Amino acid sequence: MKHLTTDEILDFVTLESLDGKGLALSKKVNEHIRSCPSCRQKVTAFLEVSDELTKLNSLSFCKANSYRLASTWEDEVDFEVEKLLKDVGEKGREGAKLEL
Repeated sequence: MKHLTTDEILDFVTLESLDGKGLALSKKVNEHIRSCPSCRQKVTAFLEVSDELTKLNSLSFCKANSYRLASTWEDEVDFEVEKLLKDVGEKGREGAKLEL
């Protein structure tokens, strides 16, 4: 029995659609791993690594977006503080309002 190549396994694990080529590869891999424990183990390991990388990528995306949101919030606070200081200068402490 001929084992799956690493390239075939990687292509299978990273399939994004089941078009003609992707469907053929999916059938080939699934048929093969039914009867080959060695390749089934490799495919499972590659899928687990792929899932973990996807999770890490998702966390990185969330972290980057949280920095972006924090930066936006800080800009809004800075703007409101500047506006408050201007109001204090024009209206005195009693007439100034901070709106967040």
